[in-house]
Amino acid sequence: MQIRSQIQHAWATAVEVAAVLLSQPLKSSIGSDVWLRFFTLASSLFADIERTPSVPGTPSGRELVAEISALQTQLGVIDILREYNKALHEIPERAMKGAQAFLLALNPSRRQLRITPFVNRSLARHAGRYLQTELGLDEAAGEQAVLVNVKSLKELRRAYPNYFLDTGFFLAYLRTAVAGRRILTR
Repeated sequence: MQIRSQIQHAWATAVEVAAVLLSQPLKSSIGSDVWLRFFTLASSLFADIERTPSVPGTPSGRELVAEISALQTQLGVIDILREYNKALHEIPERAMKGAQAFLLALNPSRRQLRITPFVNRSLARHAGRYLQTELGLDEAAGEQAVLVNVKSLKELRRAYPNYFLDTGFFLAYLRTAVAGRRILTR
């Protein structure tokens, strides 16, 4: 079990989404040095907002904001994450009515998320379908699958924003922090 604040969860989701989109294991500190630096700086920026220790070796204050702004512009972080967010089609809630378990299969190169709803909550009954999906994944292309028990599609989106490529909170925090406005954290 992981316990994170909302801003920590937003950062972790953005790292996972970027890793999938770039086909780089950023979460394991492997990949483009520029992208790794960007997320290191974002971590320090968010730590500053939460009044917790920043990442060693990163600047603070205006120097931090200037470097992260420059990298964000160079990489097009906001545009990339926002476009991928919009690329996934809205999933009609009514099509998922009564479902209590979901099989999610993400194909980032196609910008596609397949959701298979199950009315019965017994995950054991759906394990075969999950394993079949897992075997068909192209992990080199960043494809991922997960089988989860939740009460609603809304709860599913909140619990697994990375499968929906949902980096909205991260982008909101980033824009606000870079603009120099204070962010209220929970």
